[in-house]
Amino acid sequence: EDPVEKHIPEFKGMLKSVQDYDYESSDIKLVKPQSPLTVEDCLNHTHGLPATEGTEGATSIKERVMASARSTLDWEPGSKWRYGGEGLHVAAYLVEKYSGMSYADFLKKRIFDPLGMKDTYFMLDEVPKDRLVEHYKRNQGEKAWKVDRFFNPVYFRPDGGLYSTADNMFRFYQMMLNGGTYQGKRLLSNQSVNQPTTITCGHLEKGDHIPNCFSALGFRVVREATDPRTTGLNPGAFGHGGSGGSIIWADPANDTIYIYMRNNWGSNQAPMVESFQGIVSAAMK
Repeated sequence: EDPVEKHIPEFKGMLKSVQDYDYESSDIKLVKPQSPLTVEDCLNHTHGLPATEGTEGATSIKERVMASARSTLDWEPGSKWRYGGEGLHVAAYLVEKYSGMSYADFLKKRIFDPLGMKDTYFMLDEVPKDRLVEHYKRNQGEKAWKVDRFFNPVYFRPDGGLYSTADNMFRFYQMMLNGGTYQGKRLLSNQSVNQPTTITCGHLEKGDHIPNCFSALGFRVVREATDPRTTGLNPGAFGHGGSGGSIIWADPANDTIYIYMRNNWGSNQAPMVESFQGIVSAAMK
């Protein structure tokens, strides 16, 4: 709940925009927010930080964060939800600042290596070519799938971009289900597991792309399974999706991990996810 400006002074004095509804004027009023932007706001996507030319053109985590500090908040922090990468960059920059390591090196040393996640990579150039599946895309109105290029940013982005396998993702989610331990070794404290998997924006009308799911601190958490993508899940199940249509869930109620991985754009993931999770959950009854 710390204010971001406590750790990153460049955020001091940040203003929020208020649209002037006098249609004879296109001016936007700028006012001081009632509450400061917090680290929690950044992690649960309620920060209101906009994507700007400065943030989109950044070449490092720090550069993108400094561009965000020069921007104007789109709303009162904590009052609305919008998925985006600006807040996650702020959180990653804090990791870099206090660890003295790059965000990628920190993850590798503290999480990936201890879990034995040897098939997880940060950048496209690091992935062995013989291990990389094709990336497919289908435009609206076309039936044929086409091989498409991979997204390849100039730096490792904390808001997405890992290359991994089902086995490696299982190790990570099993550690989370175990309360921070894996094969007898503790990687995270109980608090570091409980906070990211506890809903923090449940008071909002919308808190995630999936209905009746809400953001915690990074993960999405199921409040009620009413969507095809939450088929078979219990309240409290947590997970996340990927831009290629992959989705992973961990369900503490029955100690189950669902890993659905694919690598294509242009089709609805819901029918396949519903079928997959429905079969697995039915088999456990």
